Amino acid sequence: MNRLMLVLHFIMLGILPGMARQQYGVSIPALQRLLDKSTTDTGKIRLSLAIAEAYIRLPGAEQKDMDSASLYMKQAAILNTRAGIPRWEARNYYLQAKAYREKDLYVEGKAAAVKAREY
Repeated sequence: MNRLMLVLHFIMLGILPGMARQQYGVSIPALQRLLDKSTTDTGKIRLSLAIAEAYIRLPGAEQKDMDSASLYMKQAAILNTRAGIPRWEARNYYLQAKAYREKDLYVEGKAAAVKAREY
């Protein structure tokens, strides 16, 4: 019985932090205000990608939402050319793959996912 409780405890410790990282409740305007206040390149990259992901995850996302997501992903890619952090480049490719999947462009999405896994 104690072993089972210990195993369940470790499983929950592994799952709960991952669930807490996802910011589903943060609104896009709030993220945009944080982006305006951000002073570091890494902060701007992180927030730009968070905004892009929020646009991609919108229920019933329209073409204008995907265009906005693409704009923020491009902004993050430009900032990352100066910073040169592989983690953000991989995250950018991952979000591109998600955006292509939402547009039903599976070949392009798979290519972006493969690029993301290279980092």
